[in-house]
Amino acid sequence: EIVVSGSASTGAYQAFIRSLRYENTSEDPVTGNREIVIEVSDGVATSNALTRVVNVVAQNDAPVLSGDVGVVSYREGGELLGVVPSNFEVVDADNEKLVSASIRVTPVEDGDVVSWDVSTIPNDVTVSTQDGASGREIVVSGSASTGAYQAFIRSLRYENTSDDPVAGDRVDRKSTRLNSSHLVISYAVFCLKK
Repeated sequence: EIVVSGSASTGAYQAFIRSLRYENTSEDPVTGNREIVIEVSDGVATSNALTRVVNVVAQNDAPVLSGDVGVVSYREGGELLGVVPSNFEVVDADNEKLVSASIRVTPVEDGDVVSWDVSTIPNDVTVSTQDGASGREIVVSGSASTGAYQAFIRSLRYENTSDDPVAGDRVDRKSTRLNSSHLVISYAVFCLKK
């Protein structure tokens, strides 16, 4: 309740009441109606109540991917290389669960392999791989916590099994999807010949 007291002109009270603004600063607000009821008094009698209804509608905040972006090198015949940095994080301010992620590697050359730790795949989540003209896409589908998706993406490893790999960049683009939200973060793997 906001209480204003003191003798002032009706114009001054009117100006103050007209200046009132409503805002909800929560990232995950409780939706529904808020009633704002205004009454004034001349010291003898109280006015009628004027009610204004504000309908609060939540807006989906897109998931956010973060971590050091940059290029890491994989040398021919080398050990499996972590695709994302150790400080890679998935955060969603208003949802505890995600419904899908996609990891795209472009271009895909002979011998390029992206693998993951199967123990990081949550129940009711599927992982599929599709090769196409734009590269290789790993699609993760199913409702799971942001932490579960983060663990899966952190488990991704790159290697090239060819004895004569094509040198150059492989750009690994990660995205998460929650309803219609979509965000992409890129890391590059540079493949070197011996």
